[in-house]
Amino acid sequence: MFGSQCPETKAVGFVVCALLCCTGRVATARPQLRFVRFKDLPALGLRVRLMQQADPHPFAPPTRYLRTRERGAQTVRDEVYRPVDLWRQTQQAGRWTGRYGNTVVFARIDRLLPRGMLSGYATAAEFKAAFGEIPAMGPDDWDANRLALWAADFLGVERADAAPVPGRSVRFRALVKLTSPTMPFTHLAYAFRLNRNQPALRTAPDNWFFVLFELAMGVDPASAEQAILRDFLGSVTVSASGPREPRVASRRAPPVPDAAAGSPAYQVSRERAIDSIRNMPGWWYVGLSRHIILANLRSRSGSLIRQLRSDLDRLRDAFERLVPPRKPVTDVSVIRMFETEEGYERYVGADTGTSAMWLASKGELVIRPPRAGRRRDEREETLRRVYHEAFHQYVHYAFDHIAPSAWYNEGHAELMACAQIKRDGVRIEEDRDRAEILKERAKDDALDVQALLGLSYEQFYDPDPFVREWHYTLAWGLIYYLRKGAPASNPPKYTGILDAYADSLWESRDPDAATDAAFAAVDPAALREELTKFWRSTSRRGAARRYRLFGAQR
Repeated sequence: MFGSQCPETKAVGFVVCALLCCTGRVATARPQLRFVRFKDLPALGLRVRLMQQADPHPFAPPTRYLRTRERGAQTVRDEVYRPVDLWRQTQQAGRWTGRYGNTVVFARIDRLLPRGMLSGYATAAEFKAAFGEIPAMGPDDWDANRLALWAADFLGVERADAAPVPGRSVRFRALVKLTSPTMPFTHLAYAFRLNRNQPALRTAPDNWFFVLFELAMGVDPASAEQAILRDFLGSVTVSASGPREPRVASRRAPPVPDAAAGSPAYQVSRERAIDSIRNMPGWWYVGLSRHIILANLRSRSGSLIRQLRSDLDRLRDAFERLVPPRKPVTDVSVIRMFETEEGYERYVGADTGTSAMWLASKGELVIRPPRAGRRRDEREETLRRVYHEAFHQYVHYAFDHIAPSAWYNEGHAELMACAQIKRDGVRIEEDRDRAEILKERAKDDALDVQALLGLSYEQFYDPDPFVREWHYTLAWGLIYYLRKGAPASNPPKYTGILDAYADSLWESRDPDAATDAAFAAVDPAALREELTKFWRSTSRRGAARRYRLFGAQR
């Protein structure tokens, strides 16, 4: 435990402690690994003792890669994965992190990774088909060599060794320790099989389990191993309840669009999302027609969840009308929401300060949890960010993984962040703060559209926050004008630019070439002048606000 360790008996010691506290140098105890809390894991059929304040947190999805192949005159683009990452998903069973950072990872040892899938890439459907042809191994089929081979693949090391733990408890039919020369010394791994001949374990699962302990910095491995053998492995028993499926917040989901319903990719991606929380107590999901929401919020009917359940599919309708997909979007769109900020930051990999992020490599839109007592305007800001990131998620699939130019992608995402989703349809409102900035900069003729169009993503996300924020503002201002201002003018102007960009991007697969093609017939000076006039004109902005981008929408 952490905290000041003040001597209690000697006056001199008391003075020393007081001085240390005053100078900020408080003595702390060495962190330890302690198991104090019994946890029932019905999905595994086990009951174990976990660390203090052990919270479950999901495994991050496997990283996605893009594979491009030529099939006749067509170019086929697939999202692919390393087979070993997909294999690990089939074995993983749960992960918990305690108060001081110690982590325990559970896996159910089911089958080996086929040696033919050690390298290369495969789609999720290809892997599922190949993996399904491999029979699961029986408990008696696992010897030391096979266990070591399984552990090496799961741990991502070149070689592992399996050795029986001497003097094991009678509760185990077998207990082995797994080691590797290249495994961090802070990692301790074991495989075990419960002894069903013991009266208390007659209903225990008969398969092998794997457990990995990732020790926090400063924890003594020797002391940790003693605690693992005595308090963790020494307390493993049978679950008090049977296996349970992940909870569903609503069993009445809207019908799935025809294109998605018949797609293996849709079914695989949906199953994979549900599998990621299958052994995670407290996690549940909501199935919508194009989305699936995964969450571990205590309330399944909070205002933010209710809003998302109402908005996401209608927002997708608006995306499709604004930027029609160039191929059917058949993957389910995964939304993951955390109960704690720590869980969010651990999952996205850093304290980004954002309220939501689209993780393209993981295929998930991840949402930071709403703070208790959060004001209405803060909640609205979270929704804005979610709508923004949801557009990125959609366009990733709509253009078959071709990333549009920064000005197009971020400008549209900011446009949709201002969406007001009403019963009579989706309305796009003016961003008052950004509009005021553009109005002021327009007075100085500072709306340099030509420079914006040439920015790469790296340049767009300038490290200077003021420059970066200006790029977002100008991109929003350009897209808002082209979507609402230009069509509302008399006569309408520049109305074909964005469609021409999308057409060219799909044909060329080159965002820079698409920008050149879309603006080839446009005089940059004239466009800049029109954009400047628009943001300086109260009447033109008023006409744009009244212009219904989507008209009547279901």
